[in-house]
Amino acid sequence: MKRATTGFTLIELLVVIAIIAILAALLTPAIRQARESANSSLCLYNLRKIGTGLHGYLRENGEITPPYVAHERASRPKRLPDGSRYIDLRKMWTHREWHRSGAGYVQGGVKDGEGFLAPYMDTYENTKHGIVGCPSVKDGLSSAVVSGVSYSGWTEYSRSLGVNLDATDWFIGGGHGLNGRPMDDFERPTSFIYFCDVNGLGGAYVAPGYPGVIDSPEDWNWISPVQRHGGRFNAGYLDGHAAPTTWEESWDREHVIADP
Repeated sequence: MKRATTGFTLIELLVVIAIIAILAALLTPAIRQARESANSSLCLYNLRKIGTGLHGYLRENGEITPPYVAHERASRPKRLPDGSRYIDLRKMWTHREWHRSGAGYVQGGVKDGEGFLAPYMDTYENTKHGIVGCPSVKDGLSSAVVSGVSYSGWTEYSRSLGVNLDATDWFIGGGHGLNGRPMDDFERPTSFIYFCDVNGLGGAYVAPGYPGVIDSPEDWNWISPVQRHGGRFNAGYLDGHAAPTTWEESWDREHVIADP
């Protein structure tokens, strides 16, 4: 006498597959939201770490912020993923990066962590280890459309957080960021945003004080902060704390522009 065999019928198998597909569709947004929440929290933590590095720098440099940039030259050129060869370097707050004037938006890339804040953040020459950025950003070619204009280039985690040029002398007497600014220039360090989420296309900076560019919260452009965390961006303030905000809340002179 043969024993009856049991198993799934085709209909039962299709029902199981349909249930799995429905559950996956229901869970995917929740998983994505949880991942983004974790990325945003880590981004804020990294901004606080930059704040700790900044205040270490300030204590040893007469309470003057770092320059936006110092220009250097490497001993030998390097070919980067954009296909170009680079030999010039820019020393920034949290890293050094390859750079060439006039290279457009596909411009350079991070070399190492030997930035102005390196002694206070445990980052070093010839390695990217320890450079902090926003974990929502991955290395690779990307683009952004702002006010109907498309910008493209090589973005990196290591320069996904950038400095507000008004935290340096960029807009003061043609300084172009080669010098820092005394902390006395900032009336309310608890409100002034000096570091935040940026797009990283061509450099790790924002320039809300650029003349004639931003006069209202509607003046959004490629040198504005990037609201990548649920319609908000993470900001580091000069007193050392970090918090999420929006451009509509923070575009004014109290938050992003320091008059000389």
